[in-house]
Amino acid sequence: TRRPGAAAGAAPSMPGTARLRWDSKPAQQQLVNLLMRNARAAGAELRNQTKAAISGRGTSAAGQAPGLVSGKLRRSIRSIVRRDRSASEITIRVGSGLFYSRFLEKGTARMAARPFLGQRFQSFKTRMAEILLRGRG
Repeated sequence: TRRPGAAAGAAPSMPGTARLRWDSKPAQQQLVNLLMRNARAAGAELRNQTKAAISGRGTSAAGQAPGLVSGKLRRSIRSIVRRDRSASEITIRVGSGLFYSRFLEKGTARMAARPFLGQRFQSFKTRMAEILLRGRG
């Protein structure tokens, strides 16, 4: 058999080797499923680390993660993984939908920032790539 794009007189493939067709729909689907599963695991781990950072009781000092007052912020931390088929992208989103969470993260004119997500993400980037490629192990 001839490889796609190979010339007619080209040498055959090496004996004892296997060839995987990446244009195979089942193989592509298995790879996408594996990547989605690993993306969910990476998002969950970052979510859990972020929730753990918001565990100190009471108010926090400027520059530290917010303290646990009512627990509403910690309960609102979610991770969502979405696949955009048209752009072949997988997006991992971790954060809070609470209105005031952005004020805590970035600060205001009257309050210093209490970052709870940005710092975690910066320190977690290498681990996230590892999880995406190898799984949680």
